[in-house]
Amino acid sequence: MRINQIWSPNRTGVATHKRLVVIHTMESPEGARTAEDVARYFQNPRIRASAHYCVDADSVSQCVPERQVAWAAPGCNHDGIQIELAGRAGQTPEQWRDAFSRAELDLTARLVAEICDRWNIPIRHLSNGQLGAGWAGLIGHNQASDVYRKSDHWDPGPNFPWGEFIQKVQQYASGKVSEAPQWKENTMLLHVDGQRVYQTDGIHARYVMDPDFMARLQKTGMPMAEITSAQLADNYLVIDKDYLMMPARCRNSQDLLTDFPGMSDSLKRTSLLRGIAGKLGLTPRSK
Repeated sequence: MRINQIWSPNRTGVATHKRLVVIHTMESPEGARTAEDVARYFQNPRIRASAHYCVDADSVSQCVPERQVAWAAPGCNHDGIQIELAGRAGQTPEQWRDAFSRAELDLTARLVAEICDRWNIPIRHLSNGQLGAGWAGLIGHNQASDVYRKSDHWDPGPNFPWGEFIQKVQQYASGKVSEAPQWKENTMLLHVDGQRVYQTDGIHARYVMDPDFMARLQKTGMPMAEITSAQLADNYLVIDKDYLMMPARCRNSQDLLTDFPGMSDSLKRTSLLRGIAGKLGLTPRSK
């Protein structure tokens, strides 16, 4: 697993024993740069806060070495590994199942499996009673607040999917892991004219021909938007076997690269089109 190193000065001493993995939410919006942004926030010595790791849907950033103490959950700092997740404690069960959260939880499960192996921490979600009795395992920041009464944080929230998460960590620890959901910013499905479905990355729109593949995409929590064929043509580069049969908009790929009549102004300005056209020696047509 590739881990960014964005070190925080907010740490103390060296701990020889870790018995807990503590899950937090950053109380920041879900986004492709949230982990890195919060890790850089922890670089400010004035905030007097930190975590060992920050995770979002496609990256992990380490802020504090595991053997040192991060300042995140009073009562569990010295013997806990602190992990901050992009998102909020108030997320609904459905929001914890969207494409971003599923990818984030999968990435976190891989990380936690490695941590538990390094520190011999049992992969189990502790009750408050077990936490207070000194057991080893996984907890939320809210449990540290409840048991040790040194903070009032309630993250990762009452809807955090502990059962599914623990199962995923156990699968990674045992080497039995199903295919991880993929998440990319701006990725979604487009339902065009209530008929055809396209997958888009925010620029391209590719016709989904295989119903089974579409069902798998939907299971990852990928959102779907209802649009018209005119909106599709105006806003996306359409990858579709029928697209070359649309003479009113585009007759061939060369037309596409030379500002064909009807192309939206925003699409004409994309660096992608300009770059490809330049490499092919094509010049824009006059209007």
